[in-house]
Amino acid sequence: MICREGVLHLAERLVWRACRHLPREAREERRREWTAELPAIIDDPENPSGVRRAALTLLFAVDQTRAAYRLRSAGTTKVRSSPAADLRSSRTSLASIASDPRLPIWERRVALALVAGIATTFIFDWRIGAVVTIPVAILDAIFRSLSTAVMRPILSAAQRKTERKLKALESARYLSLRQRAIPGSDAIIDHVVVGPTGVYAIGSERWDRRLPVRAPGLKQLLHGPFSRKDLLDVARWKAAQATELIQAALGRPVVVRPALVIYGPRLPWTVAKVRNVDVFAGKHLRKYLRGSIKAGRGYRLSIADIEDIYEATVRVLPQWLPATPPVRTRGTDVLEAGKNG
Repeated sequence: MICREGVLHLAERLVWRACRHLPREAREERRREWTAELPAIIDDPENPSGVRRAALTLLFAVDQTRAAYRLRSAGTTKVRSSPAADLRSSRTSLASIASDPRLPIWERRVALALVAGIATTFIFDWRIGAVVTIPVAILDAIFRSLSTAVMRPILSAAQRKTERKLKALESARYLSLRQRAIPGSDAIIDHVVVGPTGVYAIGSERWDRRLPVRAPGLKQLLHGPFSRKDLLDVARWKAAQATELIQAALGRPVVVRPALVIYGPRLPWTVAKVRNVDVFAGKHLRKYLRGSIKAGRGYRLSIADIEDIYEATVRVLPQWLPATPPVRTRGTDVLEAGKNG
């Protein structure tokens, strides 16, 4: 418990320092919001590894400095005053941090620092042990920066679940492409699906199951007290970009439908159209795709149409193969890309 309290205290200090970069009127609310996530991350019952939970917590806290700089550069003066601010906040959710490819590095770093600190505490004193953890973490960071090689794309847990479900639908002629990049932007579509019932741009999210999900008036998407409207805005933008590119390649109308698959919390609906984005739980993915025409969502495609659209999608939406550690799409990047495009 002492270790847990120490990690929480350090994470809270990091969040507090990050909030100092925000406009004065936005600091306190952002600090409360980000700090409230910390106990949920470090006490996550789905994660049995204490080192992993500690690394997640510290990585979340460190990431808020970048969040604060982005909010400040976007001219944010009010909390959740723009889709960019909302999306950046959603990126720092537990699900997003858990999918961060830097997590294994931080797990190793935290484990090394804890081992060095505990060993020094037994030999000398706890004060010396606490001091030793800092240079150990710094040395590990230096070593990693000199030895880290090019990384391949890494799928989040939610993306992997969606991919497994989509592979099971291949026999029904539902063809899927994962992690497709939108040219001219940093945006990435988790999965593009082409099948007998239409074309879909599917995003996958894993949220804290302890917080309820609501969609009041089908105009907002709330996860506990936090708005996730930003995810819907970006999902629509990605689908619109994919529609435009595929139509230009084929020379005929094609509609790419945006969808958001949520894992974790229980949803009080099967499929809800929230701000023109289909939102549903992961367990309903098969039912959603195969029942789209009956529900009035999709349109029939022949085998030839599926093949043509699939081939066009491969050409106009290239596979995302970064030369640097992958980072999930951020709101400011997407909005800037939309303006420049």
